[in-house]
Amino acid sequence: MSTSLQNHWIKEDRNKPILTLFETIRGKVMVRFTDKWVEIEKLNDTITSYTRDMLNETEKEARKLQFIHGMGEFHETMDNFYKTWLFNIGEKTCDCSEWQISGCPCMHAMIVMAYNRQHAHDFVHWYYSKEAFQNAYIGAINPIPDASRLPAADGAPLKPPLRCTLVGRPKKNRRREPDEGPAAGRTFSNKCKKCRTIGHNKKTCTGDGGTQSKKKM
Repeated sequence: MSTSLQNHWIKEDRNKPILTLFETIRGKVMVRFTDKWVEIEKLNDTITSYTRDMLNETEKEARKLQFIHGMGEFHETMDNFYKTWLFNIGEKTCDCSEWQISGCPCMHAMIVMAYNRQHAHDFVHWYYSKEAFQNAYIGAINPIPDASRLPAADGAPLKPPLRCTLVGRPKKNRRREPDEGPAAGRTFSNKCKKCRTIGHNKKTCTGDGGTQSKKKM
């Protein structure tokens, strides 16, 4: 799960105390594992449903290509722009590099599989298999009792740290990664009520119109 998705997942609980936040995350993970296991039990395929949909879309794109039969496992395809692509079925490689990167056959290789009456799901990476899906969620997070019913621990009880209130309004937005760039905000344009020109307001109007400019909120 990426950082942005994880942030959206706990967006409503980020401002809660740390223990409450952890309990919320634990509950969400338990529900997710249960939902995934229900999905796995309903899956009557050797690959995941997402992979099956992806292969079906790739197969539709492959019908637009022209197949040039080669010798052995080395073949060639040509698109509508007369651009050729070479691929090797045995090594699972193609000039477009999509097969090597994604682990799923590209549309250039899909056309020869249809010609040879081969199944595309036999050429996908193991990562997309039902077995890999099961292994990802094979663990379990067991329920735990409430903290008030836990046995007392030995030693002095831990006290919370001193609360230090910072000056100003607390920040609620997450810290963005260095490569994310600034957040995109809404834009609006000022329209002068005096000269009906976009780019300034009545207070700064000079009477000779103006240039259009946008300000970010």
